[in-house]
Amino acid sequence: MKFNTTIPIGLRAFYLDELNLYRSSLHSGNSSQAWHHLERSHILGQSYPLEHTYTHWSMLKFGLRQRNTKEVRVRCCDFWLVVGNHLSTTYPLEIPVEAMCHH
Repeated sequence: MKFNTTIPIGLRAFYLDELNLYRSSLHSGNSSQAWHHLERSHILGQSYPLEHTYTHWSMLKFGLRQRNTKEVRVRCCDFWLVVGNHLSTTYPLEIPVEAMCHH
């Protein structure tokens, strides 16, 4: 089993772009678009412990901002399971095509 510790530079650029788009969408009040970018950052960073944990932390904060108790409960559980997930076999979600082309 491979334990990824560092996200590749090309993939990291797409990951950071999604986080920046999340912040921008959140700042402009577009919650659904903000969530969309968080989900994409999750897909891109899920194989890398720091990025994966940070995205789950951001999702938890998003749920708190939205006062969405269901999302907060889910993210609290997810947040604690993220590190353990990296120590086991995972089945990653599909990486967006444009990120794969530049990876």
